[in-house]
Amino acid sequence: MRYWIETGAQKSGRNLTSTDVAALNYLDGLMHNPENMFQTTLGRGDMLLVSNHTIAHNRTAYTDHSEVDKKRLLVRMWIHTDR
Repeated sequence: MRYWIETGAQKSGRNLTSTDVAALNYLDGLMHNPENMFQTTLGRGDMLLVSNHTIAHNRTAYTDHSEVDKKRLLVRMWIHTDR
């Protein structure tokens, strides 16, 4: 998240204030605290649904299979709801 915020500020020609940086540092601390993390491994046929409005999420790196029939298939879907 921090990368996108800092990049957006830079591209818009705005500097982050010391309060902005302190808030990002605080958020980084929360997000890197293992007590606030959930990790899982998805298997064949598994599905994970998350809300971008309430959850900060990321993926770890992986090495895909070289065989075409074993390659990972990632499908993203954006669903709009009226909360």
